[in-house]
Amino acid sequence: MRKSGFTLIELVVIIVVVAIAIPALLNTWAGISWRSMNSEFIADADIYLRELMEEIKVKRFDEVTSRPWTASSLFASGRSDETEEINNRTKFDDIDDYNGYVDSTGGFNRSVGVSYVNLTGSNWQDVAGPTDFKRVRVSVDRARNAISVSTATIISGY
Repeated sequence: MRKSGFTLIELVVIIVVVAIAIPALLNTWAGISWRSMNSEFIADADIYLRELMEEIKVKRFDEVTSRPWTASSLFASGRSDETEEINNRTKFDDIDDYNGYVDSTGGFNRSVGVSYVNLTGSNWQDVAGPTDFKRVRVSVDRARNAISVSTATIISGY
């Protein structure tokens, strides 16, 4: 009659194989978890980014409704007739009111930059004086996870 079971050599081989396999599997699972978590953070950051960008895009091009446009040195409540808009996003009525705007939401930090641009060749270049185009840059970051997402759009005054 034959007895079933493992020999000592078989047990040693199994222990060695498992000892080699477990660290590799744990490393793989940790990498998958990290990438999955970062993907979720990037998706969340993208939602916050798009929310703010859409809010900005529905605003007027400029405080004044025809040329000459507001000088860039007067963006973000630099105009004397925009004092009620200082640090009051609910009062922002045109795109450049968002220049320098920073807030925190959902554990993410958002920031906005607005500048006049001209098309030079195939590139949009920042310029000092007023033009018929403004570039709006929105950035969202989460320093705790080194996540950063940003986008830019060109808005025309026509």
